[in-house]
Amino acid sequence: MLMHGANQKANKFASIFGIFLHSCRTPQRVVNALQRMGLCVTQTTIHSAINSLSASTSEKLLALGESGCIAIAYDNFDVDLKISVPVVEKSGDSLRHLTSGLMFVLQHGVKTEDLRCSDYLWQRSEYNPLNIGMQMQKKTYYDLLDLLREDKDMDCSMEAEVLSDDDDDEDSCKKFNTWVFLRDLVKHVDGFEDLRDQLEEPEEIEKIPIAKTEIYPAYAMDVNNSTVNGNIQAIELLMAQ
Repeated sequence: MLMHGANQKANKFASIFGIFLHSCRTPQRVVNALQRMGLCVTQTTIHSAINSLSASTSEKLLALGESGCIAIAYDNFDVDLKISVPVVEKSGDSLRHLTSGLMFVLQHGVKTEDLRCSDYLWQRSEYNPLNIGMQMQKKTYYDLLDLLREDKDMDCSMEAEVLSDDDDDEDSCKKFNTWVFLRDLVKHVDGFEDLRDQLEEPEEIEKIPIAKTEIYPAYAMDVNNSTVNGNIQAIELLMAQ
């Protein structure tokens, strides 16, 4: 309040608090009273801030969708739209089934070129509208075996290298199983508690680095995704955002 009184532009707390009150569906009379006390901004400022945040989020979602390096998730949530003064005309069910969506930015250096197989699969998918009525060539289990079959002309050096890699993998599995056994022994068996500090962490093999995942919320959708049609509508609305 002291900062806002000295400088009208120093209203960071008041702006955040006003948006919080809006999200809690605080009555307008309460917001007006808090605004006169200098604790939050006016209703007009709150609505302007929300519109600005919505426009910024829409631009960000559009840019992420064009990049293609995202993952989309959605889930249902229920909202009880309570009526302050119940009347006969509004005595129906106030529970609404809605759908929320999130966009995750793919981490660990994933690029658009890494996902080019998606276009290849979609072009040959039987669910592609362009392929309706066309005779699609389907792969079988035997085609997979052909991909995994080793080359008969592999020279001895390459074969020895493959066998060496297999031995390393087997040795790593044995080491990890041994560590799990020792961990369970000192953790769950009486009499081995004193050895817990001597047990070191297992050896790292192809460790995936920890990365902070950026999450962007999408607009809530008036869709009940408990049905097949609801899931289709949710995906279409997410793609449209």
